[in-house]
Amino acid sequence: MPEYFDVALPSFKLTLLGTEMALGFGTSITFKTPDTYAAYIDKNLPRGQASLPGLDLDVGLDALLNGTEVSLDEMKFVPTGQELVVDVTDVDSVYEALLEVIQIIPGNYALAEPKIQGLVFGIPIEFDVPIDNFSSEWLGFTLTEFSLEDVLPESVYSLIAPFVDTDSDTVEFELPTVDLGAVGPAIGDLPYFEESVAIDLGSEDEPLEFGIKVGAGWKDTTLADMLLSDPVDAGIVPLDLGVRFQSPGIAITVPMLDIGPYTLQGPALDIELILPEVDLPYLEYQQALGKLNVQAQQTGETLPVTEVNWGLELALGWQDMQLTDLVDMAAWLEGDFSVAMPEMDLRLYVDLPEGDDLPEIKAFLPQYFD
Repeated sequence: MPEYFDVALPSFKLTLLGTEMALGFGTSITFKTPDTYAAYIDKNLPRGQASLPGLDLDVGLDALLNGTEVSLDEMKFVPTGQELVVDVTDVDSVYEALLEVIQIIPGNYALAEPKIQGLVFGIPIEFDVPIDNFSSEWLGFTLTEFSLEDVLPESVYSLIAPFVDTDSDTVEFELPTVDLGAVGPAIGDLPYFEESVAIDLGSEDEPLEFGIKVGAGWKDTTLADMLLSDPVDAGIVPLDLGVRFQSPGIAITVPMLDIGPYTLQGPALDIELILPEVDLPYLEYQQALGKLNVQAQQTGETLPVTEVNWGLELALGWQDMQLTDLVDMAAWLEGDFSVAMPEMDLRLYVDLPEGDDLPEIKAFLPQYFD
């Protein structure tokens, strides 16, 4: 056993202003193990620790105020280590404890960034207001994290300083959302003006219009589309049947409110051809030069010998193309004014019959044509 034992004197639990304190005498009594136990003493062992049970004054005060009886066993108190330890024999310890107990005013605060919402020219908006952008410049401190010492005059703060807990958790306040409501009339499509000049070379049933169309403004664009899109540089943009002269766009921001970027895009001037959607001519002509006997099979059945024509086929024109397909505005802007030339193809054809399994056709063409 140890040679010495330290026995802590009893302490008394008392809760003051929400703080649990363990009031003690700050010293312990040291006992030396009697010599009669010398055979059991190991001087290398650390001192033994023990504490005498104290009294829970909170239990006694509650019983006194409520007029009830309580036994000493019910008032037994053993410190848990979570209490504020106060040595009543030490003036400094008592003073520091009282200072900590009376510090009931939180010293640290924060304001959550308020929101602004509304309907501006028909566009719903909602954004946080970065109050630090204002407070740090105008007040000299940030409102998202500040202390009482930051906001109160020195003369006022010095009066309440003993009651302020500078190590307290931050107390957060949420500012209400500012609803602007509807601001300005709702703006849908931005203006776009279009004029055209054309002549009709067709009939009433099948019109064939040729001409030119000019448009200016923001085509198929709403205010929201413009504000939320990326700005487009000035330049010439090819269209399907024309060109667009685009004026520049700019991105705007409001740094103080952290708003943006929003785009203010300049209008465009569109010049387009008016062409009818007609198919380009395409001709296929076949000239029979002879006949050929072939025999086909269908579903396992051998069909009778069939005499078929063979000959030359001429294809001339633009297959599966319309007049508008000849317009390649992107290439024209690059200086390439070439157009798709008509197809001219001369090939051999054989009018083979339908069947699941056609036999191999032996060479039948003459070696020379006169």
